[in-house]
This record gives sequence, structure tokens and C-alpha cells, in this order.
Amino acid sequence: LVTIGSWSEFASTNQVLESGRKFFNYYNDSCLVKAGGEPAGTLDYYQIHTYADSGTFHPGSPMSVDAASYALDKPVVIGEFAASGTGSTTAALYQHALSGGYGGIWDWALIGGDGVDQMEDAAEGMVAVQADPRTVVDMNASPPTDTCSCSDVAPDDQYTCAEQSGWGACDEDWMAGWCC
Repeated sequence: LVTIGSWSEFASTNQVLESGRKFFNYYNDSCLVKAGGEPAGTLDYYQIHTYADSGTFHPGSPMSVDAASYALDKPVVIGEFAASGTGSTTAALYQHALSGGYGGIWDWALIGGDGVDQMEDAAEGMVAVQADPRTVVDMNASPPTDTCSCSDVAPDDQYTCAEQSGWGACDEDWMAGWCC
């Protein structure tokens, strides 16, 4: 599946959800195809990030409206948010997403350590919607196999990663850790 995390609802819909603000969907199919020149270069779903300003979400924020308010042609996921400082709980915001027709939601910091939300906050949200038949939440799942522990750096200055890949060298033992 293909998506991109949009910084805000302002860049994700043409619906004016807040007076005095400009809204434009930069990620609609026609814009993306025009920008990239690829007919299949489109998103499978929209992902909107949202953060409170002085403890309050904007009137057009995914935390203030339901997904249908954006009048989009694909599912909408709340791709990044934090409950900290809003007076709301992570559980309540996850439940809002579910009842508001969003295709999913995930908290800002699963690992934490940034003083915002932590693993416990994200877990609180996931547990809050876990029993709903529309969701799939497995709090005991094993982490996926690490496929990102390598560099995109060639082993020498003689050949590029693209060349190594073209020759089928990526599966060679001597390429371990090089050219993902």
C-alpha cells in the first residue's frame, strides 16, 4: 500500500473546514500523476497528521471532524497525533477515529523518549479499540524481521548499488550490509 503523511488537513482536502484557512488536496490522483508522470503514481489511502495548538485541535482537524467531512475518494488514516496536552486521553482519540469512519490511527511515538506520548499511551489507545470487530489489534505480535539494518552504500567506489543490483550481486555473502 502506498501513502504519504501529510503535515495537516490543510494540504489534504479541497473542503474548507475552517474559515480563513486555505485547503487544497495536493495528494489527489491528478496532482500526483501530473507531478510524477506515472499513471499508477497514486496513493492507496490518505494519511493526515494532526497536532493540537495550545491544547486544542483545529476545527478541521481529524480529531474535530469525521472522515467523511474531507470528501475524499479513498480511506483516511490519522497517521500521527499526540494526546499530550490536549485534555483528552489516547484511548478517547483512538475511539473517536474508529467512530468517525477513519481507516486507522496511530500515535506519534510508539518508542517514546521525546516527552510527548510513550509506548504506554499508544497501548492505551490500541487496547481501547481492540475488542471492536472492525479492528485488528494484536498486542502480543512478534516484531517483523528487520529488513532495514543495512546501508545504501556500495562496498567500494568502483561500482554503484544500482550496478551491483543489476548484476544480481545483492544476494552474495560479500554484499551483506551493503546496497539495500
